[in-house]
Amino acid sequence: MFVISVVLFVLAAAGAMSGLAGWFGRLPRSSGFGVRTEASMQDDAAFRTVNRAAAPAVLTAAVLIAVAGAATLALPGPWGWLAALGLVGLALGTAGIGATVASQAAAPVADDGCGQACGSCALRDGCAPAGPHS
Repeated sequence: MFVISVVLFVLAAAGAMSGLAGWFGRLPRSSGFGVRTEASMQDDAAFRTVNRAAAPAVLTAAVLIAVAGAATLALPGPWGWLAALGLVGLALGTAGIGATVASQAAAPVADDGCGQACGSCALRDGCAPAGPHS
């Protein structure tokens, strides 16, 4: 159990460092860390944006993995394994959902010919092509 908890603590530390580096915009795109989707790998600005948006989920996942490491030490027998397995699964889900949502932050916005007008703006109809008036 001790070896497993050490591995979990090391993974939690790596996740925390990656999350903090992403939060502060210091995560290099050339490293093996960070959210690596098609949208995030467009350029350095997109990579920073996506990883900044994913940082809270990554940090939460790191905390969950650290708690999993503590659970393997604190809980006797199979309960420690079950708690660790559940917490690691929750951490992976948290990081995955955070990365998915964050990658949408850098997804290209389709231009519908309305320029910078927002989709829910009441003035959007003003962008429609002028037609013959009756």
